[in-house]
Amino acid sequence: MQQYLSIDYLIIYVFLAISLLIGLRAGRGVKDVKEYVIANRSFGTGALVLTLLATNIAAASIFDTIPYIFSEGIIMAMTFLAFSISYVVGIFIAPKAVNFPGCMTMGDLMEKLYGTTSKIISGVLGFIKSSCLVGMELVLLGIISEKILNIPAQWTIIIGGILLAMYSAHGGIKSVTITDVFQFVVFSIGLPCIAYFMLYKAGGIQHVFTNIPIERFKVTSHEDFSLYLTLFLIWSIFPTGMIDPAIIQRLLMGKTSKDLRNQYLIVACFDPAFQWMLVIIAFSALILFPNVDAQQIVPHIFN
Repeated sequence: MQQYLSIDYLIIYVFLAISLLIGLRAGRGVKDVKEYVIANRSFGTGALVLTLLATNIAAASIFDTIPYIFSEGIIMAMTFLAFSISYVVGIFIAPKAVNFPGCMTMGDLMEKLYGTTSKIISGVLGFIKSSCLVGMELVLLGIISEKILNIPAQWTIIIGGILLAMYSAHGGIKSVTITDVFQFVVFSIGLPCIAYFMLYKAGGIQHVFTNIPIERFKVTSHEDFSLYLTLFLIWSIFPTGMIDPAIIQRLLMGKTSKDLRNQYLIVACFDPAFQWMLVIIAFSALILFPNVDAQQIVPHIFN
């Protein structure tokens, strides 16, 4: 029992409590469906940028990307840069959302373009996708907590799900957006700290890049080069996030086309820096923990 009162656990408790309180407070006074779903387009560019970053660049991407770069090398990092390019494509697509002022969801948008049947299909598929993503995030939260904090996964999944449901159901997108802002601020402080300390422990950037195995620098000579090139082209040309109901909702929250353009411009500039930090963490881990299994590397880093 004593371990659950240590500083590591107290930090988690405080973070969850602040997230819940912010979400509940932000969602007070919601008067109608439009305010609940798109906050009456009351958020400025800054809040929309941070909620888009929190939605697109979630913690799951860290637990997915770092192991790939750790095991595959620089070719994987270059492949993931396709997302940065897709955000550039989004700069030209996102402003079009202001042409649908009466729409609040992807289903509404599809109905306006293609009719009621398309709205129903979009709604069903969107619900399935969103349910799967939320389930995946909660399961990941459980796995992380069990591996790092020794808290049974099922308890973390239940408690995390209840907290998420409480503030999301209470205040809708207003609660979600404000908690996204808070959580991304914490994330944007924590990730550079992890990258810095990993690089410091590994002996500095020059030591890291001169001592990792040479095969991690393979690109055109990589045995799966054609696969990664295909993924890069697909992810670059088609901004896949824009078919996500959550991303469409963020676009429909924009006041003007300028706000939406600036939103994607900022995200496009931020994403390469984010990817670079993941490369630093993964390559530093290759120096510090060369024998650890790739799928276990992120919990091992945190431990």
